Amino acid sequence: MAKLLTADDSAAFEILNPTAASNLIFVADHASNKVPLALNNLGLPQAELDRHIGIDIGSAWIAAYLTARFDALAVCAGFSRLVIDLNRQPTAPSSIPDISDGTYVPGNKDLTSADRQARVDEIFWPYHAAIETAMTAVEKRGQTVILISLHSFTPVINGHKRPWDIGFLYDQDARLSQHMITTMQQDGDIFVGENQPYSGKDPQGFTVNHHSERPHRPSLVVEFRQDLVATQITAEAWADRFANAIEKSLAAALSDNCS
Repeated sequence: MAKLLTADDSAAFEILNPTAASNLIFVADHASNKVPLALNNLGLPQAELDRHIGIDIGSAWIAAYLTARFDALAVCAGFSRLVIDLNRQPTAPSSIPDISDGTYVPGNKDLTSADRQARVDEIFWPYHAAIETAMTAVEKRGQTVILISLHSFTPVINGHKRPWDIGFLYDQDARLSQHMITTMQQDGDIFVGENQPYSGKDPQGFTVNHHSERPHRPSLVVEFRQDLVATQITAEAWADRFANAIEKSLAAALSDNCS
């Protein structure tokens, strides 16, 4: 089977701060809007790839800020979610969508099983292998790894407004999420969503379920509203507020475990 990625393509993932000392690991499943050269932008104009359908706007800036703030490692996607969604089961229809929020994706139509498998083998699994390698390294140091998954959401989709400034998603493990919700609600000008704008109980999500829920590792999933993090300055401002809440929430969680 012919290879999808060439030497002229970027990597399937990017590691930020690989020598980090923290037990926090940040992941950004949708941090990039790049497309492998062989796929010719999936037949889309660049403006479509720049939209929320192609990238979680602001998430790369947020990841970079947080890795520096906490001396933590981050694993960031190297390619657009339209190439393959790293937060979906590879067998799910939404893994490689041929339409997204009303936009047809010509490069995803009529794919052969070999076409799909190349994206799974060369992009999806290498990204998730990098996350697992990072988590195992933290655990080998004798630390409890905490996976923090960074996302952003469009303020309007299918004509429906989403008013939350930030949202926290969880399924079975709500420990850190509940502390973060309480902490950020105390900052009176923030409208915090609990399992909004999506529910962490939705079985579609892959990353946290695969790396944290099943192995019972602590985790946190956050969604920033994209119009609030659309520039590097505003993204870093929100990342700072988020980081302050993490520090308080981790201290509170530690206190809970000791009581």
